[in-house]
Amino acid sequence: MAALKLPHPALGEDAHVTISLGVASGIAPLTTYDTLISAADNALYAAKHAGRNCVFCQP
Repeated sequence: MAALKLPHPALGEDAHVTISLGVASGIAPLTTYDTLISAADNALYAAKHAGRNCVFCQP
């Protein structure tokens, strides 16, 4: 993420980019679309709760 710290012409300063990412895999028991999306959503909220620049994987 540090590589994306770029000058912002309108602000005259660097723009700071952060990311929170939730990841889920489609292996059993997450075999349906709804359970996979739900697991990814839960992982995203866990990543957001943990702080900036965080990735949380839901097995």
